[in-house]
Amino acid sequence: MPTKKVRDGKVTAWYKQPAVKVGLKIGGVIMKVLVTLLLILVIAGIVAGMSLFVYLNATFDPEEDLPNLNNIKADTTSMIYVQDDAGAWVEYTALTGARHEYVELNKIPIDLQHAVIAIEDERFEDHYGVDWKRTVAAVFNEVLHIRSRFGGSTLTQQLIKNLTGEKDQNISRKVNEIFAATYMESTYSKDTILEAYLNVMPLTRDIIGVGYGAKYYFGKEVSELTLAESAALATITNNPSIYDPYNHPENVRDRQHLVLRKMLEVGFISEGEYIQAMNEELVYQSGINYTDVMNFYTDMVVESVIDDLVAQGYSTSEASLLVFNGGLKIYSYEDPDLQERIEKLFADEDIYPAHIEGDEEDPRFAFFAVDYDGKVVTVVGDRGEKTGNRLHNIATMGIRQCGSSIKPIAVYAPAIELNMTYYSERILDEPTMTVNKKNWPPNYGGARYGYVTVNQALRQSLNTIPVKLLTEITPAYSYSYLTDMLGISTYVKEDINASALALGGATHGVHLSELVSAYEMFGNGGIYNGWRCYEKVLDADDNVLLTTAPANVQALSEDTAYVMNRLMTETIYETAAPAGTMRGIRGSWQNIKMFGKSGTTDDNNDVVNVGGTPYCVGGAWFGYRNNKEMTNTQAKCISGLFNLAMVEIHKGYEPAEFVKPTSVIEAQYCMETGLLANEGCTKRATGYYRSSNIPEMCAQHTPTATTTTTTGTGTTTTGTGTDTTTTGTGTEESTSSTGSTETTTTTTNP
Repeated sequence: MPTKKVRDGKVTAWYKQPAVKVGLKIGGVIMKVLVTLLLILVIAGIVAGMSLFVYLNATFDPEEDLPNLNNIKADTTSMIYVQDDAGAWVEYTALTGARHEYVELNKIPIDLQHAVIAIEDERFEDHYGVDWKRTVAAVFNEVLHIRSRFGGSTLTQQLIKNLTGEKDQNISRKVNEIFAATYMESTYSKDTILEAYLNVMPLTRDIIGVGYGAKYYFGKEVSELTLAESAALATITNNPSIYDPYNHPENVRDRQHLVLRKMLEVGFISEGEYIQAMNEELVYQSGINYTDVMNFYTDMVVESVIDDLVAQGYSTSEASLLVFNGGLKIYSYEDPDLQERIEKLFADEDIYPAHIEGDEEDPRFAFFAVDYDGKVVTVVGDRGEKTGNRLHNIATMGIRQCGSSIKPIAVYAPAIELNMTYYSERILDEPTMTVNKKNWPPNYGGARYGYVTVNQALRQSLNTIPVKLLTEITPAYSYSYLTDMLGISTYVKEDINASALALGGATHGVHLSELVSAYEMFGNGGIYNGWRCYEKVLDADDNVLLTTAPANVQALSEDTAYVMNRLMTETIYETAAPAGTMRGIRGSWQNIKMFGKSGTTDDNNDVVNVGGTPYCVGGAWFGYRNNKEMTNTQAKCISGLFNLAMVEIHKGYEPAEFVKPTSVIEAQYCMETGLLANEGCTKRATGYYRSSNIPEMCAQHTPTATTTTTTGTGTTTTGTGTDTTTTGTGTEESTSSTGSTETTTTTTNP
């Protein structure tokens, strides 16, 4: 007892010390402040949560926000229609090879049903759409980070996410999902919800649902799956990229064991069944036959329709199911005969450069053509024979560098439209800056040509001149023009620089389909229409689901478009030094006229040709998939490949040429000054000018009584009081090399 008193006395004495009393008093104040702040935060959270709850409850519309489970039961084959020679729509092909097969619940093994419930939502039969125990636990985990991942969603909530595609991690979406789940549970039975979930659960490789999954992974009907196989199939939907049986079988086996343990724990299987399933060897073998392969055009139509449905609010899974199994009528612009000829042409490996020993693969190829209304004429997504459906289409999905083919659309066209230059303006070919202690930009081979006209700069694909012109129109204007007017979707803010806009060295690159479409304006009076591969889509009840229309953007004035057209004809038809970079194909286009532009990136990683006739615009790309440097022999084949496709497209077409608008002035210019020629100018060529930007008359030369000159491929003879002129294609005199090869340097971004 005395010890106790002493101890109590010591405590009392310590407590009464002034410093301690002050400290305790301050601590008490701090504690009160913290408790008050905590209460304020809790109350604010409750008020905010209740407000959000009330708002969503008032705005939630079951008709709009609740997916209709009856839609996914549709299992009617969709049909693609094309137009015959008379223009009538006729059946072309049924969409086959869909990666989904709807299966009624009574045909799905009870073990598979239980496997999914055990691992994804063990209280599925007891809750009303929301498992509040898991939801609260998930909220605490989000705050305290107890586990790296903690799913609080029920099967019903997951079904809604799979059907709507809404997976944003925010409280508004989560609360809305809770409303939808409770409404769904009050609208549909548990069996209906489970059946829907099993039929839309995402698996690997765009495979949807257990019906198709059983055939793809195990080569059997879903009704034939064993307990072990059912547990394995149930693992995939958690993370299809990680639990891919063909790529990561060990991951599947580990999670399958977890599923089986959970089934045993819940009471779905016995100890004996558990042991047997754990010891069963899993054999993966696909029972899917891909013999019915869709061509590249049909693939493109399928992807376009799915993308457009997703843009209207469908989830990707829902859109895919609808396209393949919704009984849709899709009206495609495909010409089946032309598409077959084109694909056969580029499936022939003999047309490509010889394989280089040691290469793991050969360079790939893509081609895309569109008419002036924006309708896709034909498409080739890769070289060689097409062996599967919905493959990567390089022409529409690939993003590759386009080199100098960017110059006409990003620099020359807007510069002429803004009257900042004209056809024959002479500009000094010189570097504009120093980068890494080197003059930039270099031309091909490092050559310099002194003063050159704009048409020479474009047909030779000089790098210095477009960089100078870009400075005048500004990179910001050029970038906006590309992205806003011409639909180039792959350029980003980091590309507002000379390397990307004047030379084609973009951060990512371009889609060939978008590049080709941008060139429409040069043969279409300045109108850009984008591209589209189908006219409309009707649902199973003939209601209009989707329609398409040309963009109809007046991207250039009619006169600028024609001036650009004439500038780019020189790349093909000008053969005298300095010759055009696409002159090698001119022999094929004597009766049907063509404009064009080539593009080659630094180190020959990518080569491009784009060109248009009065009928359509086409573009070709060639390069290694891994961006490896090509040899000169490989790179130079692009013109031949491009020409093969364009010639095939135009078989049987009548001769045609582009018509000059009345607003464009055709006149001779002095090749020494770039100004309009007078009788004293001895070196002349023909130029094309907007009426709003005609150069002045040459004042450097004085007319003489008699002159005889050679200009280009024609002769001008001037006698006393008479002037008779015959002009060729506007050839300019130059003592330089032919300049027939162009390469864009894209290694710097000044």
